[in-house]
Order: sequence, then C-alpha cells, then structure tokens
Amino acid sequence: MKKSILILSLIACTLQGSANSFTGLWAGGGLAKTNNFGLNTEGGLTYYFGIKYGIGIGASAFYQKYNLYYSDQQSAGQGTTVRLNGGYTFLAPMFVFHVVHSGQTQAYVNAGVGFSTGTTDSVHKWSGADWSSPTGKYDSMIDGSKTLKTMAFRIGFGMTEYYPLGGNWRLAITEDVGILPGPLGSYEEEGNMKLNSDMVKFFKPVVFSIRLGITYRTPTNEDGTGRKKMSKH
Repeated sequence: MKKSILILSLIACTLQGSANSFTGLWAGGGLAKTNNFGLNTEGGLTYYFGIKYGIGIGASAFYQKYNLYYSDQQSAGQGTTVRLNGGYTFLAPMFVFHVVHSGQTQAYVNAGVGFSTGTTDSVHKWSGADWSSPTGKYDSMIDGSKTLKTMAFRIGFGMTEYYPLGGNWRLAITEDVGILPGPLGSYEEEGNMKLNSDMVKFFKPVVFSIRLGITYRTPTNEDGTGRKKMSKH
C-alpha cells in the first residue's frame, strides 16, 4: 500500500505543470497515408484550460480537407478510377498533457464529429475492347456523392511545441495524425475483389499534418482561476 502511494506521488510530481489556458488559431496541411492526390488543407480554432498537474481539457473546431485518388487499371483498355474531393468541419473535445513541466511541449488526443461541407465523389469506368465486357466498349462517369456520409467521426492525436513571441503570445507548431474509424463512403464492383478491398481503405484515410498557429496563453494562479488572490493583512 505504501509503495502504491509513493508511486502515485512520484507520478503527480512528474505531471505537475503550469495551469494555464490556451486560445489558438491555426492552419496547415497534410498528406494521406495512401491514395493522396494533393495537399489536404486544414484550419481551425483551439481552446483548452489547465486543471492542475499538467493536464488540460478543451475543444477544437476545425475544417479538414480530403483530396484522394484511386486507380485500378485492370488491362490496357479497361479500368476504374475513384476521386474524392471535399472536406468536413469537426468539433472535437480534447485532452492535453504537458510533456515538460513548463508546458512548452504538449501532447494531446481529441475525438469528435464532423459534417460534410461540399464533398464530392466521382467514379470513372471505361473499357476499350469488346471482349473485356459483356456490354462491349463503354466509357462512363458515375456520381458517387450519394454514397458519402454527411457525418463522420474522427480521432486525432499529436504534439504541439510553443515558442515565445513576446508577452503571452506563442508561436505553435503542431504535428497531427487524424484517423477515421468509419468510412466516409463506399463503392463496389461485382467480381472485383481487389478494388472492393482497396475501397475500404480508400474511404478511411489516415492524414499526417503539420500545423502552424498563433496562441495566446492566459496564466492562472494556484487556485485554478484567472483572478488575483486577495492579500491578507
């Protein structure tokens, strides 16, 4: 029992940091792990406040773009391409942990729901040989937007480093990883097992991002509030 109390006390001393609140505006871009077609731009606003021992809670509201492309050319004259272009606006509660005592470097995890903001999905199918399809030659464009979900769930985690700019202003550099537990949409072709398997991954992109922002730090006193303590006479 005494050993457990000692261990917990040591952990608490390690976690202890400055209990400040942070309000930040940021923008950045990222690349999808697979099927990336271009820069996935993003931007948003983050706020959190310290709750003692280097731990904080807050929320982040942000836009995340998904710019993806998939190609499955089965032969010289037949194939399928899928193009996803658009984004989602997320609201994600977050949990923050100070990696160092000063709060200069922080780790975080967030999770939240996002809603589609003009996301489109298009499928291009073609065949230039009569023998490749029972219907002969064809070249068609399919609007797959109707299969896209209007709401998505995202989990994010990463690290933020703060650099003084003067006063309580800080330059913030963030490395973020965004994961989608569920797919944004779906597409299948009868008999094409490879494409059908690839589509599951295509609609669940993992995005690695770098963000640059400016943050205002509001110091709080030991009582956990932003008010000055009353001096005793």
